[in-house]
Amino acid sequence: MDYEAKFGNGGDDIEILTGNRITTIGAVFNDLESYRIDKFGKIRDEGVWIGKTGTYLTMAACPLVEYVDVDSIPGGDWDVNVGNKYTLNVGSKGIRIKTTGPFDMYGTIFNISAESLNLTGKHELLMGSDNRVEIRADIINLHPMKEQRSSVLIDGQLGVRNNLKVVGGAHIEGEFSFLHATTPWEWYNTEVGYGPKAHTHKFKMPPYTMLDDCAEVREAQQALNQPNPVGNMKTPGFWVPA
Repeated sequence: MDYEAKFGNGGDDIEILTGNRITTIGAVFNDLESYRIDKFGKIRDEGVWIGKTGTYLTMAACPLVEYVDVDSIPGGDWDVNVGNKYTLNVGSKGIRIKTTGPFDMYGTIFNISAESLNLTGKHELLMGSDNRVEIRADIINLHPMKEQRSSVLIDGQLGVRNNLKVVGGAHIEGEFSFLHATTPWEWYNTEVGYGPKAHTHKFKMPPYTMLDDCAEVREAQQALNQPNPVGNMKTPGFWVPA
């Protein structure tokens, strides 16, 4: 402790300014292009399509954004190496960092907190984890921006803990089971019976449409490929209850 006391401030550099500080490093600002974009550079799964022979995933072209090598021009860099921690306290005018090149940040635990957080990628936004991703909010809204491809693709199994409510139709290419159904009823007539006098019977049943084979079912359900499906002669049941 005696030796540390003799060091004084121990090499600390304390500076107080009552005005502004402006630092310029390098003679020319390097604003060379640091990336390239191919608007149709890659194809990814985009949605689900009901065809006459089956239901399958559809693909769509999307932009490819990649790094390019940037030359160093006459000027300089500014490197800061801090042994323990780096603290920056800024007043209500805020912080603004802008670069014409890549922006890399890393931390063992990375916390971002704000009253409002806007995260936008002009051409692509990727979020991922090797283990778990959780999104929590009072209101969660997934809203595709293009009406002609207004779908949300879930590439995996979908589990719903509570209720499932759909404003529109549904097509399931596979087994569908349920334990109870609540539907309106309609009157149906049986086919003409055999006997001394041709006759039919009326009976109540839930509304349904029977078709000859799977291909006809898929053809009838192709209206669901559109953002706002409309009914047809084979499936008049595209309606929203009043």
